[in-house]
Amino acid sequence: TSVLVGEISAASREQEVGTGQIEVALAQLNETIQKNAAASEELAASAESLAGASTSMDREVAAFNLGEGAGKETTSLALTEMTD
Repeated sequence: TSVLVGEISAASREQEVGTGQIEVALAQLNETIQKNAAASEELAASAESLAGASTSMDREVAAFNLGEGAGKETTSLALTEMTD
């Protein structure tokens, strides 16, 4: 019986060590998940900002859209209008 009690005690210690390792792994996983969530939020904000900048740039570039077959007179007129 003392051998059996010793084996049970050893198994209990192994289980305790294993449980501790699982707790550490879960804490690391939780930290990683939180960092990923924060990075995702930052990326979403950056994407939204870039979308707004793109829209603004589209409007600015549209001023240069002279259509097909536009000649030098049209280009000069458009540039004059932009600087006035």
